[in-house]
Amino acid sequence: MARGFTAAMVVLWVISGSLAGAQPSAGGSLHGTVRDAQGAVLPGVTVVMTSPDAPGVYEAVSDARGTYRFADLPPGTYMLRASLPEFTTLERKDISIRVGLTPHLDLELTIGSISETVVVQKEAPLIESKTAVQAVNVSGDLQRALPITPKREWSGSLQLAPGIVGIPGSRLSAFYYSHGADANSNVTQMDGAPVSSALSGNTIYVALSEQAIADVQVKTGTVDASSPLGVGAIVQLATPTGTNRTSGTVSLSGQADGWIGDNNPTGSSPAERFVHLDASAGGPVQRDLWWLFGSYQLRRNRFSVDRSARQIETLEKLVPGFSPFDVESDTNLWLLKQTRQVAANHKLDALFQRDATPLDEVGPTDAGVFYQSSVGGNAASARLTSVWRDGLASRIAVSYNDKTGPVEFTDDTQPARVIHQRAAPTGAVVAGTGQIAQLDNARAAAGTEHSVLTVAADFDGYQRGWGGTHEWQFGLYLQPRIVERIDRIYPAAGFSLEEHVLVDPLDASAGTVPFHRRIYDRAKFIESEGRSQDFAFYLQDAWRPGTRLTLTAGVRVDMIRRRDAIFDLALHERVELGPRAGVNYALSADGRRVVRAAWGRVHESLANTRVRGTSTSSGFRDEYDVDLDGAFETTLFTPGASAVSADRIIDVGRRQPHVDEWLVGYQQQLAGQWTADVAFLHRAYRDRVAYIEDNGIYDGNVFVGYRNEDLNAIHRVTHNVWSWPVYNGLDVRIAKRSRHLQLSLTYTRQWRHLAGTWQPNDPASFLQPAAFPNDRGIGTTVGTTADTNSLSGTNMALNQSWRDHVFRLAAALQIPLGLQLATSYQVQSGPWSGPIVRRVSAPDPAFGPSLVQLSNGRTVQNPLSTTIRFAFPTRGEGQFRIPAFHQLNLRLGKSLRLAERELLLSVDIFNVLNGDRFLELLNANQLDSPNFGLGTGRQLPRSASVSASLKF
Repeated sequence: MARGFTAAMVVLWVISGSLAGAQPSAGGSLHGTVRDAQGAVLPGVTVVMTSPDAPGVYEAVSDARGTYRFADLPPGTYMLRASLPEFTTLERKDISIRVGLTPHLDLELTIGSISETVVVQKEAPLIESKTAVQAVNVSGDLQRALPITPKREWSGSLQLAPGIVGIPGSRLSAFYYSHGADANSNVTQMDGAPVSSALSGNTIYVALSEQAIADVQVKTGTVDASSPLGVGAIVQLATPTGTNRTSGTVSLSGQADGWIGDNNPTGSSPAERFVHLDASAGGPVQRDLWWLFGSYQLRRNRFSVDRSARQIETLEKLVPGFSPFDVESDTNLWLLKQTRQVAANHKLDALFQRDATPLDEVGPTDAGVFYQSSVGGNAASARLTSVWRDGLASRIAVSYNDKTGPVEFTDDTQPARVIHQRAAPTGAVVAGTGQIAQLDNARAAAGTEHSVLTVAADFDGYQRGWGGTHEWQFGLYLQPRIVERIDRIYPAAGFSLEEHVLVDPLDASAGTVPFHRRIYDRAKFIESEGRSQDFAFYLQDAWRPGTRLTLTAGVRVDMIRRRDAIFDLALHERVELGPRAGVNYALSADGRRVVRAAWGRVHESLANTRVRGTSTSSGFRDEYDVDLDGAFETTLFTPGASAVSADRIIDVGRRQPHVDEWLVGYQQQLAGQWTADVAFLHRAYRDRVAYIEDNGIYDGNVFVGYRNEDLNAIHRVTHNVWSWPVYNGLDVRIAKRSRHLQLSLTYTRQWRHLAGTWQPNDPASFLQPAAFPNDRGIGTTVGTTADTNSLSGTNMALNQSWRDHVFRLAAALQIPLGLQLATSYQVQSGPWSGPIVRRVSAPDPAFGPSLVQLSNGRTVQNPLSTTIRFAFPTRGEGQFRIPAFHQLNLRLGKSLRLAERELLLSVDIFNVLNGDRFLELLNANQLDSPNFGLGTGRQLPRSASVSASLKF
């Protein structure tokens, strides 16, 4: 794979050095009408845009109706000059161009000499005038000015977008959930190229220096048809571009032991210590023709593991000499970008990025570092953009990334010893009631190799007629090769697990007794390997029948194909249509008060909808000591398999999961560069992957056996038409952008419920049919195998995205003497627990005997013999939340001018109030478990970090 990636990089780089390039990708637009003082339109006006942030000069000429248009401008702050013989030249400064935005700016020329220049001191437009997409832009300068995360990850910009729930991480960046979507449903693009892993859309798979960010756009609702598949946040990263002026930045930041507080005095806090060295530079290889930009970050990170006093005490009693320890993560992050122009209307960008980051994997109950994983990898892209006659522009791009996650055991000679406080009979065997410690090793690990190749072509143009003006866009988005491979690895030559129970449930020092062992036939094998394809095209149009009204319509068509590469088995073949429609209406002639509405169908990413139709697994035997007398008297064998799964039927033509969503909103630009935005978003998560049990036979509410008596449950993999999560959210954002103050205030209020009814043959539909309603913790919006049994005890217990209120404030202020003050503050409601469950003393015989004798002589367990029950009349009732999470961060900086250089010194204090709230609930909904009601993932303690940055 490494050789293949190197070859791909060479090809992309050679192409970029020999072909004409175009306007840099991941840009913004600007359009408007030029008039004279009497309001008459002026054709033939030359409008020129220049910026210190972008190479070259950008020029447009107004058409017969006075309309000018710039497309795909690199993000930055521009100066505009408009000139026409017999008119004075107009000049406007401080025009901000942002990724994906299309502000409207009308110009007025007065009669006079072209040599005269009139400088217009008006506020630049800040409001999107074309689409109704719910989006927020965060400039790289603003992100670097704010104390959002201690390690200054780029993904902190998502915290400035309403509708986002963020779960701060220690070893990794935060996990982000957009309007109820799973964190793996996000999509990240860099300069227009997809850099999300084919394994997961989680932002943890994309890491780079903060100096490598020019602008970030975060789309969170009613995205346009050109956006890739994904129902989470669609994130567009724009990297800086080299210009004719050589410039760069070198910075050093760090956080040491003595600068970290303690918010868990009886246990251990999840503290982090780090040293980061950043360097970036850009400039010309050949002036006005060829430019380079590059960035590098050296990361040296050390992390403490968050453990409660009870967890530490338990480990100390079980492991002589145990003491809390740190874990490590050291890496190097690279980015190199070139922009080459060989003709007036053609540029080509080529980019290489590397962010492979190793991680020591440790949980709060682990006695050691048992294995090391890695996230990230390599990405490369090349993109040719051309501007043709009559306003036609084209973009052709190719990209590849192998963001993946290999793993390696620290010591693979010992099995995992998992310790439970208690064990209880479950049918003919015994099971632990809740893990309190894990010793010696991990029970298993999964290494992944994923890669994706993307070829894209996009064409857009501007046309008058047909009742107004039209900005149309047509494109192809082709992913002909997506590789998805998972390797399953077990320690100790397959003897992966030995479960123990405490001799004295109240005293771990009294020792443990083993009650369960699992031994696999194979220690390593390919668990699954798939090949996927997505061939998509899209068409959309923004029609302006008048100066205030814009109507948008579009459609995306995805032809999805997925196969099992081991058995050459079709897993999914489907053509999906994603229509969109929207309206923007300016309530004022200056376009500073806008109402908008939109509706769309957006399909889920392939990375978050994988299914398996084959069984490639190692056989294993389970040995049980049911009476805890030291003799493992019960042995169960499960044969290995390497064949098409007989117990799984794939609906190859099933629908791709999607959201149907609509939005209404109001946006206003106020004096002083203030903007306010209020929007209400509704989402229904439909056609989720469903695993329907089809083999069971029921006589009313009594289980009587299986249709195919050679097998137990047989699951039909299809799309879920029985139940679906519904999200409603109110988003508010107030922002201020000026030379001295940048401010962002966001608030989200969310409501959610589960609509529909039980999936067929869900045991809960027999045992507690009236318990279906749930409007609190409703589980993931991604369909899982857990949905086949709502009474599993853990179903819907992972609810990180469901938080009723999220409030955030971020501000950066420049004051005299070169001082800079900045702050960020956030409050998030605690997550809901998910349905509360309890255990009854024995199965209910009204639903049949616990063991059923089949006609072929086999004895099987009755799926309705479970002793787990919902503790309240409905699943929503009785749920609890952990306390709200809140955090205040501060920064004090000082800027020093050193000739043509600038030195910026800063001190950050994170979690000023030293809050100690837990961020997550993990399977804390079981009344009989020692983990009931317990939170996990404590927020980082108060800490201070320092930074020195030199710009040249």
